[in-house]
Amino acid sequence: MKCIKIIVPRMLIKYHLPHPEVYGESVVELLNGMVTDVFTDENGDLTTETNNKKLIDYLKQNDIQDASYVFEDNSIRLRSINQSDSDFVLHWMNQKTDYSYNDIKYELEDIRVYISHAISNASHLFIIEKDNMPAGMAGYDTIDIKGIIDIKIYEKEIITKDYAATIINLLTEHIHKMHRVNGIYSVIFKDDQYSHQLYTKNRFCKDEEDLLELPISDSSFKKAYIYKYKSFDIQVTESEKQILNEFLQLYPKKLYDLANPDELIDLEHSIDYELKIYIRLILTNQLNYRDEFEEILINDDGLLKIENNLIEKYDEMMAFLSGEDLSTAIMYKQLIFPVLEIINKHIKIYREKQIYHSIANSTY
Repeated sequence: MKCIKIIVPRMLIKYHLPHPEVYGESVVELLNGMVTDVFTDENGDLTTETNNKKLIDYLKQNDIQDASYVFEDNSIRLRSINQSDSDFVLHWMNQKTDYSYNDIKYELEDIRVYISHAISNASHLFIIEKDNMPAGMAGYDTIDIKGIIDIKIYEKEIITKDYAATIINLLTEHIHKMHRVNGIYSVIFKDDQYSHQLYTKNRFCKDEEDLLELPISDSSFKKAYIYKYKSFDIQVTESEKQILNEFLQLYPKKLYDLANPDELIDLEHSIDYELKIYIRLILTNQLNYRDEFEEILINDDGLLKIENNLIEKYDEMMAFLSGEDLSTAIMYKQLIFPVLEIINKHIKIYREKQIYHSIANSTY
């Protein structure tokens, strides 16, 4: 089969890897495990030349547009980077800053390739703007279920450290929603005091024992620390874990089937689905990533509520159940209120810590 040139959608790319040839640009691993080399063309697209029919069919069947986002809060905007940003990114990256690591000057083509590789299924890069003025870059990579973020503010007269919380919140919220990571980290050079202050003020903690040596050229290295994002820690007791894990294993399908569709089935599905979302967030200490608490019916005192007739309906329906279905229904009835009590407790703890952090941060 004759080789053809075809676009490789960035959202099919899992990783960029070094090209084995001197003049090659990159080798990519795709979501389906296939590997191919890619080049950035004059339009900024990533392309490959191949005669591999399986690869060609896969790329044609999954012609996905590049992800593009805009997030705004507190006069700060994060927008997806594109090739039109090349000139000022070139200017920024050739500046001498606390987070400079290049010993040579970048050329415009270097920046075009950098931007071309910045967005994939597992990574993204944003331009930081304040009042429509570009001031820096914020990006992330995900490895397994960990997110690694990088924030570089170049125009410090436009964006001060006071806006760092907004940038970090926008970035971490997006990473969690898109990638469901279980931890967020950053890597900061040992002598970069600006970034150290920016991160530590916003719930990042330096790992003093984990000192890295990162290559900055063919012959030199620079020391760096790993910083971990500390969410509002919520301690779950062993007895609470046991109750929550038991509840996670219950799927009372027969109860749903027997319910009156007009009266109960929607409520039941909603309660079961929402409670299990919250249980998983509590068990992984990620409750701070879900703010829509009203979705599971919080009343004025902050506690979850369930319709009074729910248990009565269980009693009515359980008369029709037997064997394994009946034991599931009994266990579900026994666990539902202890589960609600545990979830309420941790939501209240989270909210109290959130308020405390907000006050402490405003008086920093």
